[in-house]
Amino acid sequence: MTDSLMQRAAAQNPPPDFRPIEFTDGFLGKNGPVLARREADGSVVFGCRVLEDHCNPMQVAHGGWVATLFDVVLPLTARFTVDALAENFLLTVNLSIDYLAGPKLGDWIEGRARVLRT
Repeated sequence: MTDSLMQRAAAQNPPPDFRPIEFTDGFLGKNGPVLARREADGSVVFGCRVLEDHCNPMQVAHGGWVATLFDVVLPLTARFTVDALAENFLLTVNLSIDYLAGPKLGDWIEGRARVLRT
């Protein structure tokens, strides 16, 4: 991991035990970085701080950015929790989102998913 990625991750002031995921130098690096924490039950929680670059003029996270995080959480959960999928490139086939409200500048947001079948 690059020093700049580690510095940007630390600047997000994440909750304890969150670490940047290793492949966040490209698109995810510019839109994150996205961090992850493994739970005691083996599941993974992903998180990110809402930064100014993620917000619309009302200082609320842009819906497309939030959707991107959802799109990341789904396949990465499978990759990080199912050994047979660890080296596979996974993609989201269908994503539908209904927003109730958006996170605001400075909020820490988390995403969790569960693999139902493989």
